[in-house]
Amino acid sequence: MYITTIMETAYDKQLLSVIRRLIISLRVFQTESKFCEDLTFTQYSILSYVARTGSLEMSALHTLLSVEKSTTTRLVDPLVKMGYLKKTQSAHDSRAVELHLTGRGKAVFKNVQDCISDFMVDMGNSIPENKREDVIQSLEIFIRSMDRCCNPGECCKKQ
Repeated sequence: MYITTIMETAYDKQLLSVIRRLIISLRVFQTESKFCEDLTFTQYSILSYVARTGSLEMSALHTLLSVEKSTTTRLVDPLVKMGYLKKTQSAHDSRAVELHLTGRGKAVFKNVQDCISDFMVDMGNSIPENKREDVIQSLEIFIRSMDRCCNPGECCKKQ
């Protein structure tokens, strides 16, 4: 017996094709891919969250990243070993651990920010000016649709 995928309309086929190409285009943001300053996008995101707040509790970080506590530790530890983050005990809760950017972490974060800024300028320049708002609106609609339709692990379950 053959398992086949039946697409109801040409739109369904086209949308799936575009999603596949989008996934390939966004591979630089995948968890394990190094993209700038030998950091993954997730590691950059951690530095960014800490930079925005000055200090950040590990418990808040796992919520921001939408991962388990053990995964947060696994993601943070290399940044501590590289000297980009420092862990300290929280002043208000001795059980909590806070993260702080080190001087080296601040410098790397700035370099990555500059790299991303250049990327965004190049990306923006490659989109016709009269289509930029359309691109943003389309992506927002797509994200809302994905959020409504596809909870993790439930995309293909019958309702």
